[in-house]
Order: sequence, then C-alpha cells, then structure tokens
Amino acid sequence: EGEEIEFVQEIHSNIKGDRFGSVVDVSGNYMIIGAKAAWNDCVDCGTNSDPGKAFIYKLNGGQWTLEAEFDANPPKENDRYGREVAISGNFAFVKGGQKDTVYVYSNLEGEWAFHSYLCPEPVEVLEKEYKQNFGQSMQVTGPDLMIGAPTYPANSPQGRMGAVYYYQLQEGNTWVLKEKFLNPNNVPVEEVNEFGTTIKMSGDYMIVGGNTNYIGGGVVYKYTGSQWVNIHYISPPDDLVSHGFGISMDISEKWMLVGHIGDMDTGTEAGAVYVFENNY
Repeated sequence: EGEEIEFVQEIHSNIKGDRFGSVVDVSGNYMIIGAKAAWNDCVDCGTNSDPGKAFIYKLNGGQWTLEAEFDANPPKENDRYGREVAISGNFAFVKGGQKDTVYVYSNLEGEWAFHSYLCPEPVEVLEKEYKQNFGQSMQVTGPDLMIGAPTYPANSPQGRMGAVYYYQLQEGNTWVLKEKFLNPNNVPVEEVNEFGTTIKMSGDYMIVGGNTNYIGGGVVYKYTGSQWVNIHYISPPDDLVSHGFGISMDISEKWMLVGHIGDMDTGTEAGAVYVFENNY
C-alpha cells in the first residue's frame, strides 16, 4: 500500500518541430533533455534547418524546473546538436552535431557552464565534418565516461570498424582519455561492424553493440578494479543469421537483454528479446 508509480509533470517545448525529448538522461536531482531540431538564434540557418539545443532541469520541491540551456555556440544549420546527451553528478555531455565533438558542461561553481570539448583528434580540427560519428552513443557512471565512435577509422578500406573511447575524471576536474576499445579479436568483424553504436553500463559491467544491418551482437566487459576487460561475446543462441540482433541492449549486474527485430520464429520480422544471465 502506498507504493505506486505516479504521474508528476509534463515538460514540453512550445515550438513546433523542436523534437524536444529526442534523448533524455537523469542523474540525482538533474536531468538533461535533447532537442535536436530546436530553433535558436542561428542567423545563417534556413527555415527548415535543425541547429539543436540541450536543456538541463533541476528537481525543486517535487517539480522539475529549467536550470540551463545550451547550443553549439554558434549554432549551425542542420547541426542537430543535442542528438545524444548524458549527465552524471556535476557534469553533462552533449553530442556536438556534425562534428566529431562532445561538449562538456559542469556545475562546479553553482551554475551550469561550458567546461571543455572532448574529441578523438585535437581541438583545432573541430571545423572538419564528422568522420567517426564520435558521440553517437554515450554512457557515464561516476568517474567513467564511454563515448562510441561507430564509424572509426575514417576513410578506412576495412570499412567502419568502430571504437569506444574511455575517459576518466581526474583531479582538477579534467576528463582524460584512458583507453580506446576496438572490436576484440575474438569477435567476427562482419557481426559487430560499427562497434560502439550502442553502449550500456551497470556497476562493473558494460555491453557494446554494433550496427544491426549486419548479423549483430554484443561484447561484454567487466571492470577489474584497474581496467575494463573483455569477458564475453553475445551472439544469437540459435545461430540464425538475420539482421537486427542487438538493435537494443541493456545490462544489469546479473541480466543482459538483447532485442532482435529480425527474429522469425513466429513470422517474418516478428521480433524477439533474448535474456542472458550473467554468471561471472
């Protein structure tokens, strides 16, 4: 008695076409909402462009109130800034539109403000168009930040292999690149191409998925206290070769869920969810 899920509040945009709520994330008393098509003071943008914005809300007295809003500064036509977001503690992260850039914001002085850029190359190349799709997926847990770059390496004859960049928060509140994870040698490339399309973390475990236009699959990592180690590769248990295995994934300490829209056990693309138990 007294335990239920109760509707509390609707948070919305008042502008048609903003796509407010395209992506969301929440941590403690803060949430971040992406609006990848939001219009703003973009003087060079056409009427149908999508420069994008991100909004941070704080829980006050049981209601969520707007705390800050950000754009690419300056916003750019068809940038779609805010198409991926993440938040944890005093830090928020926003995918920077068409560039290989993640914008970092901090709440270290009592208000949210721009903190730094993260990018797979030096900051001086920020004006180049994206090559790795750095920031398509992001997960942050405490001091650990994972950023997917599923089309890494750029312009490679081997195709879009994919990568995950691992950053860790250091003294001085700086995010430092610790490691770059590539598709492990024990995982067939054709099954997990565009590695880093999906990233999910829970406690000491992480699962990374690839492009579902291929067979699909997931690579499971465990944090040993000093490093993330590849411990398992998840593939369709019935060995059916069809697209869409891994289109959605999630992980907890004990359970892993993998969506498979191409499953045909009960009909063409009827779909299924595979449940895996973690016994490590």
